[in-house]
Amino acid sequence: MTERNFLESATLDRVEEALSVCLEQDRTLSLGVVLQLHKMLLEGVPEKPKRPLKPGRFRDATDVVGAYGVEYLTAQMSPAWRIESDVIALLEDVDRGELASHAIHAAGRFHYRFARIHPFCDGNGRLARALATFLVASEHPEVLNFEKPINRIILEHREDYIGVLEYCDGIYEDLNEENIPEEAKLRKAEEPFSAFLARAILQAYRDHNEKLHRRLQERGLDVRRLPEPVLSVYDLSVEAIKAEHPWDDTIKGAIVTLHRLG
Repeated sequence: MTERNFLESATLDRVEEALSVCLEQDRTLSLGVVLQLHKMLLEGVPEKPKRPLKPGRFRDATDVVGAYGVEYLTAQMSPAWRIESDVIALLEDVDRGELASHAIHAAGRFHYRFARIHPFCDGNGRLARALATFLVASEHPEVLNFEKPINRIILEHREDYIGVLEYCDGIYEDLNEENIPEEAKLRKAEEPFSAFLARAILQAYRDHNEKLHRRLQERGLDVRRLPEPVLSVYDLSVEAIKAEHPWDDTIKGAIVTLHRLG
């Protein structure tokens, strides 16, 4: 593990601890909390030449920002002048429960939209994953105690994670010129990523339960054998996500037609 990766892992642990405290205090996400968590996330992480980190501060129009592996993201991210209002609007949608009725689906949609806004020079993905985990924990607090955090499950499938985000952006781009509401475009585009995150959460649950089961067995307790998993439920490959959420001209045409008919 490189020094930068080690620092990123350590600071992410601190962010997750801070979010656990927020959960215990029944706090909701606010702009101030997000900025403070970003500052904490990048504390001690070295900067690259000409690539500022700006801990706890939004990027501005002069910052050069990249999004590794996601073809459309930097082209679609919010302009600097609109970042604060876009983040506030997203946090308000979360607070009002408008993203989804279930925390897991809300977390997936939040992550995708936060990544699209791309409010910071660096750390957007790490912070999006941490905040998404917090949203899941608001209904399922046990996820914060998993030995293998959801974030680690995702990073074990990093290429698929990036591939699914890119696939979502491809769907959005395909709908972008159509005369349908912006919210409808986002809702359709973010479906594959919501499915990816839900599978990562299920895998984290499975991994946690299997470890607890083994410990009970090692102590000599007579415990029932865990049921065999339905492997497709834990498949995080971009191919599996695409198969579950296919996209082609026929599907696009049906969506456009439905919106035209009202």
